[in-house]
Amino acid sequence: MYQLAKPLIFISATPSHVGAGTDLGVVDLPIQRERYTGFPKYEASSVKGSLKDAFYALAAKSKEDVADRAELQHPNGRFGKINKQMIEDVFGKDEQADHASAIAFTDARILLFPVKSLKHVFVWITCPQILSRFKQEMQLCGIDLSTYDHNLEGTIPQGSDLIISGQGVLLEEYLVNVQQSDECTKWANWFSENLFPSSDEYQYWRNKLTRDLVIVPDDVFRDFVMLSTDIVTRVRIDRSKGIVKEGALFTEEYLPAESVLYSLVIASPVLKSKDEGLSDERFASAQGVIDFFAQFLPRVIQIGGNETIGKGITRTHLIEDGRKQTIEV
Repeated sequence: MYQLAKPLIFISATPSHVGAGTDLGVVDLPIQRERYTGFPKYEASSVKGSLKDAFYALAAKSKEDVADRAELQHPNGRFGKINKQMIEDVFGKDEQADHASAIAFTDARILLFPVKSLKHVFVWITCPQILSRFKQEMQLCGIDLSTYDHNLEGTIPQGSDLIISGQGVLLEEYLVNVQQSDECTKWANWFSENLFPSSDEYQYWRNKLTRDLVIVPDDVFRDFVMLSTDIVTRVRIDRSKGIVKEGALFTEEYLPAESVLYSLVIASPVLKSKDEGLSDERFASAQGVIDFFAQFLPRVIQIGGNETIGKGITRTHLIEDGRKQTIEV
């Protein structure tokens, strides 16, 4: 039984393609989506695999300053220098596993989706269904959002100047009727304070989120996340001829940069027999596992395909303010 959960935020720095294989539709290589809503997501296996690779890469650097920097970010951790055994204790082994992973991840679900706007270049949109589900999942992490209303379709924060000629917000070529709302302001402020790291380089984005959040109806949100992703046409070059290879034209779908997703990091004690031993005695508790993950979580990871053309570069942020709570998964 997993005992402790924390929200893990993913902010796309470049478009990402966490693929669902080939498809017979308009797009040859679509992104992963929820079956029943069509909303974009990252499968939990993709999330865990990317993070585990990032932790292994960190250990491979074999530099003392890796531990020093991590301890400055999380002074209560102090796990010292990260190594392969610590990663295998927490994440489990790739082969010949002798114990279950002490850390699990849920699918990364879309929270905020960027859409082109007539004012301020772009805004983030979300919808009541997303907000309601987010509230429920934050409860698992001990974060109480019960006083936050999620039935807020057609609202923007107070003081936002997104409204055009007193009619609505122009998102791409669509005019969406909205009104200013104190409840929307509460959500915008909470997102601004919690979704981004507290460092100075994110101050612009925190300020933008307080005024450029639009809560649209569920079906409008579905239409935007289905029709406003990045579609890229690619070709394959015949190396011997230097021209396009016949039949090698294909299209790929990408989740756009500045998309915000969230996953739950769920921890349990490392389950190993006493004679096997732990690389760190604090792994005997779920809190110790979470502390290790928080201390060494890279600020930037690569997730999904097309790493060699700069896709999938993603910023990470762990929200660590929730209360400890035992949950069953």
